[in-house]
Amino acid sequence: MTEAAVKEIVQDFVLITYDIPQKAATLRRHFLKAAHEAGAVCHTASVYLMPYSDKAQALANELESAGHAVVWRAHQPDQEKAIQIMAKYETAVKIRCQLIEQRLALANEHIAAGRLKLAQNMGLKTGKLLHQLAHISENWGAPWLPPLLEKLVVQWKGVYEYSKPE
Repeated sequence: MTEAAVKEIVQDFVLITYDIPQKAATLRRHFLKAAHEAGAVCHTASVYLMPYSDKAQALANELESAGHAVVWRAHQPDQEKAIQIMAKYETAVKIRCQLIEQRLALANEHIAAGRLKLAQNMGLKTGKLLHQLAHISENWGAPWLPPLLEKLVVQWKGVYEYSKPE
């Protein structure tokens, strides 16, 4: 492996563990929404993670201060395991991108069918998903993500502008 390739391997992560009972559905839903907004992805049942950055750490600390969560900064010394963790993270981010693409296609179908209110409502939620993706892009720095994000934002603006009430 070249020196340049070694530098690209992410081995530092922010881990967010939480312990919110199933019965506290509203609290759990709020926590999970905040974790997604911060750019974290589910690693295991009660552990979310994201590549380490000062901003990622600050966002995770906000979740911790809200209660029911503990934030850890972790270093994975085994490069192969770090690559596996990042592959799982990247897959989760790509799935988010696909979800946004599907929502944009569906919103366009609603517009074509004259269901502008439905398209507008989808546009609002899709905008929130794009905002989350922007956090991920800022914190992670994957080279493929900013151009895709830019493309999705342009598509979203087209859907959202067209479906806005007059």
